[in-house]
Parts: sequence; C-alpha cells; structure tokens
Amino acid sequence: LVRTGSGMRFVVVCLVLGLVHLGIANEIPGGFMTQYTHPGVALTHLRNDDPVLRRQGIDLVANRLDFTITPAVEKAVMKALADPDEGVAARATFVSGILDLKAAVEPIGRLAVEKPALTFTSLISLGQLDTPESRQLAKRLVKEPAVQEEPQALALMLGLLKVPLVDQLVSIYKAHPDDEDTRVAAIWSLGE
Repeated sequence: LVRTGSGMRFVVVCLVLGLVHLGIANEIPGGFMTQYTHPGVALTHLRNDDPVLRRQGIDLVANRLDFTITPAVEKAVMKALADPDEGVAARATFVSGILDLKAAVEPIGRLAVEKPALTFTSLISLGQLDTPESRQLAKRLVKEPAVQEEPQALALMLGLLKVPLVDQLVSIYKAHPDDEDTRVAAIWSLGE
C-alpha cells in the first residue's frame, strides 16, 4: 500500500512538472502552441452573438497578424464590417486595412459615410487599400459631408493613395490654421 501511494505521488509530481515545463517552453518562444490555433479562436469569437466576444475576436486578429489570411478569416472580417456593434465594425475596419483585404474597399467607404463615429478609422484604412477602386472611391468620398468633418484623415487617405487632388489638399491646409496635425497631414499628402 505504501509503494502504490508513493508511486502515485511520483506520477502526479512528474505530470505537474511536465505541465510547468510545457508552459514555460510555450512562453519563451512567444507562444508557439497558441500561434497555430489563433485564427480558429478568433473565428469562433467572431461568430458569437455577444458583441463583447466579437470585439475580442477581431482584437485577436488585430493583435496577431502573422498568420496566413485564409478565406474563412477574410469572410469573418468582411462580416464584422457590417456588425451592428460599432466597436466590432471599427476594429474590422482597422484589420481590413492592415491585412490588405481588397474586398473591403466598398464596405469601408460605406462606413465612412454612414457612421460618422467610424469615418476617421475608415478613411485611414481605405488609404491602406491601394487599388484603382479605392482611388476612385476616395475621389467620390471627398464630396461627402461626413468625410469633410475629418480633414486630417481625409488628407492622409489622399496621400496614402496618391490621389492627385491638390486643390482639395490646399483647401484643407488653409481651412485649418490652428490645427497643426491636419496641416501636417495636408503637407505630407501634397508631397506624396
């Protein structure tokens, strides 16, 4: 009976030490065990009914951009762009620009016009999506009142996309003499 109890303790101690070593081995190289499951976790969160979990899912995508963008990830991010929760949609807009999801050009353009709280983020993300479609959309967005309310983001978008709307950029520069950030954005964009 004594041998069985001490043998069992030995097994338990070995298992605990093995788990501790496995945890340390995972943390030292940057989470090797979790990096391959990450897209699946993000997708699971993005499919949840709870907006808090959907925001966490898009945050997982935003925080870990080193995995391959699969069609499932792209589809989930595109769906998140239409999410009724502005937090989810804002994060999806950001991720779309970072991941260079070309299919997101039109949805991001709609968000810039229809949801003023997302206009700034949408314009910056659109600027990162360098396509002929995004340049055409940028030229149309310049006339939208919601977009004109975000002159700094508008100037940065035009510069990122190298849209040659010099008169618009000069106008932004002149209209904001006390807003240094907007004026710098307009100058930078004129240089682009």
